[in-house]
This record gives sequence, structure tokens and C-alpha cells, in this order.
Amino acid sequence: RWSHSPRDLLTAFSIQALIPALAFDKGVVADLLKFQLPQTLGEWSYGVYLGQTFWLQYMRVIEFRVYPAPDTLFLGVPFADFIFWAQPSALIVICVLWGGLLAEKIERPVGKWLRRQLDRPRPTAPTSGIT
Repeated sequence: RWSHSPRDLLTAFSIQALIPALAFDKGVVADLLKFQLPQTLGEWSYGVYLGQTFWLQYMRVIEFRVYPAPDTLFLGVPFADFIFWAQPSALIVICVLWGGLLAEKIERPVGKWLRRQLDRPRPTAPTSGIT
């Protein structure tokens, strides 16, 4: 099932609650976000954003071609119950690692190269000598 549910409101309200909690850069949450892990995830976030589409589509293909019927027992529970938590958890881990790889191996080196190109002195146009 890919449609929205009332549970989606919990996510929306949680995200909205972060706005006033972080607006003044004070408090426990703001202090926690100053640690290395959230800083690194922030640096990788664009890579995660760009790379997630591939993995979401790939998981969709796997779902239709590989997954068993929802009521099939898997590790003693119906497959639908198992995959309800396993798939999103796996996607988060995969997408964050993939985004980190994209950020470290493509985004940063290309960014450094572009900055070097833009910082180079430009050749001046020759003057014609006519005044």
C-alpha cells in the first residue's frame, strides 16, 4: 500500500515541532545537532537526496519481482509484518551510505575543482592600441 494514512500526520507534526525547537539555536536538540554525526549527515544530505531515487525505484522492482505473498511466514511472522519495518530501515541505511559515497567521491572533488577553475585569474583581452 502506497497511499497516505493518518499516521503520516504524526510525521508532519513532529517535523513542525522542530521549527520552534531549533529556531533560536538553543536547547538540548540544538546542542545535539552540533555533534559530528548530524553535521556529517547534513553535509551528505544533498547526495542522499539525489541518490535516493535510484534505490526507491530499485526497491519497487524488488517488491514486485522478488517479494513473496504478504501472508507468507518469514522468520515466524507474516512477511508483510516483517517487511513493514525492514524495508524502510534498510532503505535509510542504504540511502545514507550511498549519499555519503556520492558526497565524498563526486560532490566534494567536483566542488573543489570548480572552485579552482573559478578562482583562476582570467586572461585579459589584448588592447588594440587605439586611444
